[in-house]
Amino acid sequence: MKLKFKALISFFVLSVSICIGLGLFFSYRSHQVSRQQLASITVSTKQKSLAHELAQRVLNLQNVSSIRSITEDEIKGVKALLFRWEAAQKALVNGDDAYGVIRADSKALVAAIQNTSSSFIQTGDAIRKLIKKENNWSDEELNQISTSIDDYTTKVNDVIVLVNQESDEVVLSMMIQLGFLILISLATILLGGYFFLKPVLARGLEAEDVKETASGELEILRQEKSEFLTQLSNEIKTPLSGVIGMTDLLLKTKLDEEQLRYSRSIRSGSSRLMDLVNDIIDHTLMESGELEIEKDSFEFNETMEQVMDLMRPLAMEKGIELILDIDQRIPLRLIQDERRLRQVLINIIGNAIKFTERGEVFVKVELLNEESGFVQLKTTISDTGIGMDVQTQRRVFGSFTQGATAGDKANGAGLGLFISKKLIDKMGGRIWLESSPNHGTKVYYTLVAESEGLLPMSKVSALNGKKVLVVDDNKTSLKILVKQLSSYGMQAIPFNSPDLVEDMIGNLTRFDLAVIDLEMPKINGVSLAERIREKYPNDVLPMIVMSQTGNKVFENKSTLFDAYITKPVKQSKLLETVVSVMEIKKGVESTGKHEGNFARKHLNILIAHDNELTRAVAVKNLSLLGHKCSEAHNGDQIIELAGKLSYDMVLVDTEVESMRGLEAVRKLRQITSEDKMPLIVGLVENINTSARKEVKGIDTILNRKLETEDVQKTIDEWFISPHE
Repeated sequence: MKLKFKALISFFVLSVSICIGLGLFFSYRSHQVSRQQLASITVSTKQKSLAHELAQRVLNLQNVSSIRSITEDEIKGVKALLFRWEAAQKALVNGDDAYGVIRADSKALVAAIQNTSSSFIQTGDAIRKLIKKENNWSDEELNQISTSIDDYTTKVNDVIVLVNQESDEVVLSMMIQLGFLILISLATILLGGYFFLKPVLARGLEAEDVKETASGELEILRQEKSEFLTQLSNEIKTPLSGVIGMTDLLLKTKLDEEQLRYSRSIRSGSSRLMDLVNDIIDHTLMESGELEIEKDSFEFNETMEQVMDLMRPLAMEKGIELILDIDQRIPLRLIQDERRLRQVLINIIGNAIKFTERGEVFVKVELLNEESGFVQLKTTISDTGIGMDVQTQRRVFGSFTQGATAGDKANGAGLGLFISKKLIDKMGGRIWLESSPNHGTKVYYTLVAESEGLLPMSKVSALNGKKVLVVDDNKTSLKILVKQLSSYGMQAIPFNSPDLVEDMIGNLTRFDLAVIDLEMPKINGVSLAERIREKYPNDVLPMIVMSQTGNKVFENKSTLFDAYITKPVKQSKLLETVVSVMEIKKGVESTGKHEGNFARKHLNILIAHDNELTRAVAVKNLSLLGHKCSEAHNGDQIIELAGKLSYDMVLVDTEVESMRGLEAVRKLRQITSEDKMPLIVGLVENINTSARKEVKGIDTILNRKLETEDVQKTIDEWFISPHE
């Protein structure tokens, strides 16, 4: 079969090649014939013209001879014209490459050309005879020349007619041959198509069928793999969330140093494992094309500050300064995928902390452009870590292996940066980086979001002109603090060395407030505060302490400081603390927080979740916040408990056993009057727009992991204190 197949291909190719070659040959011959025809006609026409010009010259000489003697130059002119005429006649008879004329080969054309010879010879002899005579040319001699020339031109016309006829015949013959060649080519192609193309097309169709079948099977396998990985990941996430929650509860108890170290290791490892599980789910969604960007309204500053809070323990473990700087011009609320934005930030900041042993990780967000209700933001995450070489930079957003050196930083980055790039692309931005070995790394990404038009927090009029002393050994952090305080209308005086403050302790009366970093070399914040308090009591100079390591120092030294702020400093928290310690009533405009229909902060909450560990963690954390919690592990218990007790809030897992969560919600709404209806919060796997549309009868939704911060945030949004 293979030999026959090759023979058919060879025959087909050879046939087509021969047809093409013959076609080119006939085209070339047609072109040559056309050129020769044109050359012969041109020479013949030239002969006629030269003959008439000779007759005119001879007549002019006759007229001159009657008046004066003929000059030598005039005789030479006639001789030159006669020479050109004879040369052209020779080319016409014998052929000449210089004229582009070939020797005639047909009998009729040869005879016609030879027929011009007698008239040509007679005319030439007569003209030479006259040239030898100087005067007294007779009319008889002139008439003889004129007659010979007329006879010659008539015979040349016959030659021209024959040349045209023979040329047309040759071209017609070639056209017939070319047509025959086209027929042969078509026959060859048809035969080749029958013997060659038909089996090839049949094989192609067969291969297409196989491809479609394989593609369908592959798609089924891909979907099965996606569903399996997603289900497996979710099964892992549920108990893992419980481990993280229990570890958080354990960290809030009294532990010795060894127990604390072990607990923090468990918390760190569990968080990393949770991140990896989420990355696997996202990667699976990307492969299946199911990853979607779900846009919703959120407070941008709050999201950034929450991410910094989440990353702060990692920075504290390594003694790294974590700094946040947000452009004051960025609107308060934006519309974009908050969850994905948070994921990108965690991945990039976590990577920066991982490869930084000392120094700082600085997160800066700038407003690049604002137009037609949209804002373009640029975020820069810079670190003082090991950096990376050029080759590593080229693959940093695409690798998923582990490494440990500066040259292998891309390998150590894992799947997170690859997913971050995909997410940024999905959100209409771009991501890139700058780095060099041992000089740190800067990761940049841009993002476009819709603005809700709310401006950032307004200034407090009572703070205008107040002078504040700011002491921080980190220049970047100091710069951000000054910028934030200045945005409130205060006059911030920065010092990056406590030594300088000690030198001018006697001149601190002109300050209204002091903001001091706790962790400083040589003289720490406590030592500096003790020196200041020797001269200035709390009512004269309020002091705020900043620290990354927790508020234990503040609790132990509460007489030194008036308030404590966790670093990185949140802008909203800083304003709230400054206003509090300076005993100023807020003149800040409302941010538009939804107050809801409720009027209690400490609530009676029913938690319905099918995972016992998740329920236990949520009950404990919410109880620590002052809420009273009850548990239900299926839909029947929701109805039973809700019928006995009056709840302010019901957290319902939509997948609880027995009666499904949504069915329980519908029944609960049927048996409960509107004035006693609790706030019903649906717990779903993924919080997105489609989930909100699917969960009917629910006031709002949360992730079924039941993070305490998310629950409290919902409480703050829907419930107000009687004093507010």
